[in-house]
Amino acid sequence: MRPLKLPRAPWTRLMANMDWSRRLLAVEVAGDKIRAAVVRKSGKRIDIVDFAAMTRPDPEDDLPAVAVVKALAERLQHAGGPVVFVTPMARTFDLIMDRQKVAAMKTHQLKEAVKWEVEPYTGITGHNALIGVEPALQPILDPGDAVPEDDEAPVTVSVSAMERNVHRALKARFKAAGFNLLRVYPPDVTFFMPLLLQPGEAPRAILEVGEDYSNFAILHGRVPLQISTLSLSLESITTHLDGEVVSPELEESLRFTARQVPSPEPLVISGAGAAHHEVVAFIAGFCPNGARPLLLSRAAGITDAKDDPAHAVYAGAVGAAVRELLGGRERVMGIDDRIDPILRMKKSAYLAPLATAVILALLLLGHYGFMKHKEGVYKERIQALGAELKSRKADIAAYEGLLRENQQLQERISFARRRLKFISGRGDAELDHAIQCLTGIAESVCDRIVLSEVRQVGADAYSVAGRALNLAAISRLTANLQKKSWCESAVLVKVEGEAAALKFELTVTGRREAP
Repeated sequence: MRPLKLPRAPWTRLMANMDWSRRLLAVEVAGDKIRAAVVRKSGKRIDIVDFAAMTRPDPEDDLPAVAVVKALAERLQHAGGPVVFVTPMARTFDLIMDRQKVAAMKTHQLKEAVKWEVEPYTGITGHNALIGVEPALQPILDPGDAVPEDDEAPVTVSVSAMERNVHRALKARFKAAGFNLLRVYPPDVTFFMPLLLQPGEAPRAILEVGEDYSNFAILHGRVPLQISTLSLSLESITTHLDGEVVSPELEESLRFTARQVPSPEPLVISGAGAAHHEVVAFIAGFCPNGARPLLLSRAAGITDAKDDPAHAVYAGAVGAAVRELLGGRERVMGIDDRIDPILRMKKSAYLAPLATAVILALLLLGHYGFMKHKEGVYKERIQALGAELKSRKADIAAYEGLLRENQQLQERISFARRRLKFISGRGDAELDHAIQCLTGIAESVCDRIVLSEVRQVGADAYSVAGRALNLAAISRLTANLQKKSWCESAVLVKVEGEAAALKFELTVTGRREAP
């Protein structure tokens, strides 16, 4: 009998049918191009769903046009939802601060302290600045290295900043396009993040060759050990290769950069320069382990090559999405206008008792409603299980009846098969043996005997009765029968009557030949 299948609770069905993957749109503006990528996270796996680019109708406008964002989203079949934005309007710089003070401050306190140091580096006043901060991580040590204990050494704090009014305008434009702006990232903190999608923990280096400048980073696992901006550009490299403007400084800069690439990994090239084979080959000539373009594979890539070097131009947009989806410390360099929850609570501390009472009341009401709902659910389940139990009992009774009918039918089939086997096999042999016996009996009768009866009294036994003129005729009949090959014995059972009218009865037993 099959086990009873209990109906799943409503929330269980809901949990089973929910898609737990998260999709995020990342948009990047670079020169006259606007690029977008849709990235999906399922569990710990991050995949690039699709990416696309368009030419901006107004390259002088640093903000993305609403119509262009809508067109890109429609091309990527991604309507609405969260979005992150990559733009050079968000700038980065490093501050040297006291290690102990930085360790003692919360994130919102560190932001408040750093905000008033932004203006000399970016020209943005502290009052109008939105920032992200990331204190330097602990140094990565190889096995056997000693841990430094210099607590008084200064610490480097990476800072990203942009104007509040620019962020407000960006948020309004994305909202008009149907998207919710989560964070804004500078280009030089996102271009190396696609390396985290590739396996390997060995130190690696990546060089983003852009239209106007280049970025270089060295990664150890997921930690950037070095990020720097170079004056190299795709145009300067191509003009140098064409011989129009020969620049020894360019070669010296590439030679210096190549010496920093950790072995044995090759230098990874991203950005617009990765699509130019001659540029990649030129840079590879300076690297001891060569160079290769960054390969980004998209799930929706059907018509183009799966690993096209031209896809490396989307490294910035994909990197921003990767930063956002990884969460935690990876997001701290992103810029947003959200108020820290601790500050929000401090500003509304007088509402805490009222909020606590409201929350408790809601919890109690919710618990009561939940218990009433559960009671109704369990009653419905009991009724459903009772009806199912009755149905199963009826099914069991019907099943047992069918089993009995099946057993009877199998017995009939077995009997019919035995009959068919006998008819098709032994039936002919039995008939041949009977004909042989009867023919032999007839051939053994002499001229002074008249048979009155021949009948079968067993499987191989026959009763022969008749009249004879004398005993000699009966003896000859018996002798003739015993001469037959099929005859086992011929026994005289009785003789009665007078001479010339003797009645006799014989029992003839046949012999079967071995099959």
